[in-house]
Amino acid sequence: MSAVLIRAMAAEDLEAVSDLHLRNWRDSYAGLLDSAFLGEPVVKDMARRWAQVPSAPDFAIVAVKGGILTGFARLRVDHPKGPLLMNLHVDAQHRGTGSGRALFEACVCHVLEQGLDRLWLEVLLGNQAARELYARWGGVESEPFEDSISGTPVTSVCVSWPAVSRLTLGPIRPS
Repeated sequence: MSAVLIRAMAAEDLEAVSDLHLRNWRDSYAGLLDSAFLGEPVVKDMARRWAQVPSAPDFAIVAVKGGILTGFARLRVDHPKGPLLMNLHVDAQHRGTGSGRALFEACVCHVLEQGLDRLWLEVLLGNQAARELYARWGGVESEPFEDSISGTPVTSVCVSWPAVSRLTLGPIRPS
């Protein structure tokens, strides 16, 4: 079994990242977001989001295993509330292989290298699989709050890691 390689996102990754992001949104958000939005509007949204590689201070990385892009993460280091994990996506066929954990650990390391010690993200309340994963990784959930995605009302929670320096991540395990 090949190891997970984490590297900086490059221009040649953008199409695969956009496709993976689109597939994951359609899978994870079916029934949670308007089905019309998950059609052509989300295709356009992903094309816009991934038209270029995010630049500093954003941190954008990909996971590659056996030469295949298996996931990606994007971290906004300069968010007013502290480092925001904007995206963490792993292809459904590669979940449980360590790609997600490796991406998360690389983001934690980057946060610490910036002299910061916390991390947070937002996740839809209905995305139970992601919420359970973040809880296993030591994330603490906020109370649910009302939000919207492209005009669709949703209920979300914030997941935070208030002291990433205290996480005992250890060796990468399948997530």
